[in-house]
Amino acid sequence: MFKKKKKRKSIFKRLLGVFIPSWSLSRGARKGIFLIFFLLLGLLCLFGYLGKAGELGSLASIYLGVFFGYAKWSVPVLLFLTVIALARNDDDDFDGANVFGIGLFLISISGLLYFWNTEIGGGILGSAISPLLIDYLGSPVSAVLLSSLVLISLILILNTSLSNIIGEGSILFRMLIFLFGIIFYPLVSVFRAKPGMTKVERIEDDGYDLEFEDDKGAVIKEYDIEEDDKGHSLENNFELSDESSSHDLNEKDKKNFNWKKTNLKINIPLDLLRSKTKKPTSGNIVRYQEIIKQTLADFGIPINMGDVTVGPTITQYTFKPANGISVSRVKFYADDLAMNLAVHPVRIEAPIPGKPFVGLEIPNQTKVLVSLKEVLKSKVFTSRKSNTIIPMGRDVTGKVWLDDLVKMPHVLIAGQTASGKSVFLHSLIISLMFQNNPDDLKFVMIDQKQVELSMYDKIPYLIAPVITEHKRAIRALQWCVEEMDKRLTIINKAGCQNMLDYNKRKPNDSMPCLVVVVDELGDLLSTSKKEAEGAIIRLGQKSRAAGIHLVLATQRPSVDILSGLIKANLPARAAFSVTSSVNSKTILEHTGAEKLLGHGDMLYINSAMSKPVRIQGTYIDKAEIKEVVRYIKKKSGVADYEVEFEGKGQSDFDFGGEDEEGDVMMEEARKMILDSGKASATMLQSRLGIGYPRANRILDNLEKQGVVGPSIQNKPRDVFVE
Repeated sequence: MFKKKKKRKSIFKRLLGVFIPSWSLSRGARKGIFLIFFLLLGLLCLFGYLGKAGELGSLASIYLGVFFGYAKWSVPVLLFLTVIALARNDDDDFDGANVFGIGLFLISISGLLYFWNTEIGGGILGSAISPLLIDYLGSPVSAVLLSSLVLISLILILNTSLSNIIGEGSILFRMLIFLFGIIFYPLVSVFRAKPGMTKVERIEDDGYDLEFEDDKGAVIKEYDIEEDDKGHSLENNFELSDESSSHDLNEKDKKNFNWKKTNLKINIPLDLLRSKTKKPTSGNIVRYQEIIKQTLADFGIPINMGDVTVGPTITQYTFKPANGISVSRVKFYADDLAMNLAVHPVRIEAPIPGKPFVGLEIPNQTKVLVSLKEVLKSKVFTSRKSNTIIPMGRDVTGKVWLDDLVKMPHVLIAGQTASGKSVFLHSLIISLMFQNNPDDLKFVMIDQKQVELSMYDKIPYLIAPVITEHKRAIRALQWCVEEMDKRLTIINKAGCQNMLDYNKRKPNDSMPCLVVVVDELGDLLSTSKKEAEGAIIRLGQKSRAAGIHLVLATQRPSVDILSGLIKANLPARAAFSVTSSVNSKTILEHTGAEKLLGHGDMLYINSAMSKPVRIQGTYIDKAEIKEVVRYIKKKSGVADYEVEFEGKGQSDFDFGGEDEEGDVMMEEARKMILDSGKASATMLQSRLGIGYPRANRILDNLEKQGVVGPSIQNKPRDVFVE
């Protein structure tokens, strides 16, 4: 017989047993005592070095200094790191690798400090190690070896990867960049300063901008000024010319494309999100297979059962009808299957794409959530080739589904209340922030419900505060259309195909990806349908090349909200639970969304798919969102918005809406009525190209102003000439 291998106790557990008697104390109580002891020991060393810990602290400072030299300062740091690591770890996984790492760090750092000060830099330990290494390896190789051992010891202590210690975004990497800047900056300033100018240093968080004062005290940015061969200054801050001068822009074409760079680098840690470890429960699979087989046999449909797949929300039972049986017949018996299985609702997928089987999807007895964190940690996401990836969720097989916002390029999210629509919207926003810095990604957020998006206010990813008023919302959409037209002009003048191509060729003048998020499209269209719909249609048709993408969400997926023109420009659609098959067809052009379970269960389709796929959407709760937003605000400070949408006046183009004084067609209608001496809704309809309700509304307003008389049955209104 094989003997069961006895699990080795961790070093921490053995220390608990040796140094602290059990005394009927729980392991947690003994662990707390041990951690407090470590903390006190670290504080004793630290305050002893500062002369604030009495005789005992002074002795610790002296003896540790003699033995380790300047490396003695790492002793309290290592003790504090140990306390933090043990306090955060519930399973006490503190073994020999961690202890070995601590010892290796003290040895290698002491030896390394010997190179800095051969007398007391590394203490006795450094003086014993470094000279021996120098004799055998020489000084350069010895220094490299000890530096490598320091890195290895940090990996052992922290139990992390090398990229997290010295990779881009790590603390050590930032320190090296900062030190390099301090050394390199004076050299740059010497070569770039011009005669007659006094250098004025201005240090940014992640780099340097050089400014100079001329003889009159005016500040000039060096990188904005260039002189031609005649000594005249030329602005080249937004140079768009290629090798050929045919792509050069005139001043009137440049407009407002100098996007202000914040130089913020925000690497949001995944630790701010939480994983969900619960497993789904599917029920008695064998029994369900027998019921499915018997039920269909009773209706004259013999089948052969196939594989069973347990997903996060549903379990899919596959089967193949006998030869000669039409697949379409099976769909008619969905309700009978649901009754015999005592589950609701069930959905039949006939056939499963890419497989010669019919799929019957049954709700799990215990459903699980697909956390955003587990999708962001998945291999398919970490190996992505773009920073505009949207994590959709997992399908019934457990496969992670992703899509690229650039390829989508716009997405419609629809579903009834409590279907998971808003949670998915938050996942989309947060995932884009995880992948991009504020200079690369900007949002325009419209939330007339004033519920979901307000928590994102004052973060640097927004170009303006979250918009909650419909007039400001219309102005924001109009601004986006203007921005689109300006970007397309710049891109075409530069000889590029789209924004991505332009940013590669002009990295110093790059444009950020702009994502327009509308949380409740129905509310926006109900207040200003023509203006909002016109702007959305224009953006949907042309904005992809300009790097502007629409994310529209609604809980009213009816034909009066989702017109044919809107849907034609939104090929990517996520349908959550809806009340009827009519709504499902309105969103997807397919039925099935009426049989979804809610809470993130969705059908998703894009332009590359022939039929929707069922996915359990990613989940993120409000507490996680607040943590991420709090972290962003902590790293970025006060947000500096690019624009303000006041909702006053109109843009250079008009979608036929209303301003604060009434309908924008009012003055034109007034002039037309006074010139012709006639006033009727039919006349305004035909001449102004507006609808009958709007024409009547204009006449009512003109009546209040005394321009026309009241409507009396079928008689024409009187016109009062001024």
